[in-house]
Amino acid sequence: MLIAPSDRIDAYVGSTLASKDMKILTMRYGSRWKTARKLFHGILHINVAKTYVPYQSLESKQMLYEILEAPTDFFDSLKRYSGSLTAQMTYGWRTPDKHDPKMQLMYQSLDEYMRLNHAGFAAMADFFPVLRALPAFLMPTKAAAIRLFEEQKGLFLGHWYDVKRAIQDGTSKPCQAVDLARLQEKEQFSDEEAAFLIGKAVSGRNVPSVGLTAAGNGLEAGADTTASAMYTFVQAMILYPEVQKKAQAQISSVCGNRLPEMEDFDDLPYIRCIMKETLRWLPTAILGAVV
Repeated sequence: MLIAPSDRIDAYVGSTLASKDMKILTMRYGSRWKTARKLFHGILHINVAKTYVPYQSLESKQMLYEILEAPTDFFDSLKRYSGSLTAQMTYGWRTPDKHDPKMQLMYQSLDEYMRLNHAGFAAMADFFPVLRALPAFLMPTKAAAIRLFEEQKGLFLGHWYDVKRAIQDGTSKPCQAVDLARLQEKEQFSDEEAAFLIGKAVSGRNVPSVGLTAAGNGLEAGADTTASAMYTFVQAMILYPEVQKKAQAQISSVCGNRLPEMEDFDDLPYIRCIMKETLRWLPTAILGAVV
């Protein structure tokens, strides 16, 4: 297995083949990773996050309405909520319907990425690097990962072009892609680099390339992980009804008959504890590794 001190496992299928080392989650430690982390912090710090509160309020109200109207489909409502919220924050568009084709494509792409990372060849290639020399036609997982990279590049590039057109038309909404687009004028990198760059194309210009790949990474990562955490919360409330009753009592005492708002955050300590325990109890992605 290829690994260096203070580094990450070299995920050959997920990082090298399926993302060309452009996903910050699987990116190897180094100057490009440091740049990506810095730029992610620049578009996700607390002051920027506050500007997205209206998006959260809108999507949560629709989610609650959907659950009231179709309680047996609440899993779909949670997934639509998290996907639409993440899309708004990332690219400025929302998905008011769970059948939205853009969101379906994104989830299909993410599901395929996860499937390939759990394939037997993925683990074997990490532990026995000599297997990486096998041609793609002999290894279906390798061929599928290469194909997935091209599909994701096209997907993210299409979203990126939509944002650029919206900026030119004056119809863009506050989002991470708009913030990152301002870097293009300063750093002079291509649209292809902005969407999803192949490794060798960024060797001389790591800063802007990694930064704009954050848009595609954010769309994938935020949508699925948020929905998974919400699924866990629902499960916890079912298993521990006494906690649910205590939480409802605190919300009622603070908010009365209205819905909670972000301004109520400091007055709802029990709710905050429940959410933290939800993330501790069943983490969305257990990233620790035992070697």
